[in-house]
Amino acid sequence: MISRGVRLLLVADDRESVLGVLTATDVLGEKAMRVAAERGMKHGELVAGDIMTPASQVEVISLDDVSGARVGHVLETLRRAGRQHALVVDFDVIPPKSLIDAPVRRSMVRGILSLSQLGRQLGIVLQTSGEVARTFSEIEAALGR
Repeated sequence: MISRGVRLLLVADDRESVLGVLTATDVLGEKAMRVAAERGMKHGELVAGDIMTPASQVEVISLDDVSGARVGHVLETLRRAGRQHALVVDFDVIPPKSLIDAPVRRSMVRGILSLSQLGRQLGIVLQTSGEVARTFSEIEAALGR
């Protein structure tokens, strides 16, 4: 991540299905230390799946919605979601294998929106208030810090 200058990576399986995202904050922050301590592991023994944010918890915006949006709309969407990043997705239709099968609709990541990248491109510093807890377990974890 450091050598490429990125702060977010997609975690995918061998079929290229996105399993989640891994941020620099996940790797270097409290989350990794907490997970390692909870599991009785050393920080260096953790794998991406241990600390990534699962795909089901990642903010997703459809390509159709973002293609006509203004930058202010994108910033407000990220702010309201309490997220630093959002994935932009589109859908591919995979043709059926036979005449009786239905086509399969598969989501494809087309881009990543980043609050810090938008700020750099605009030449302004955007304050990130951190992620917003969405479940009772996330609230409990935040209070326990």
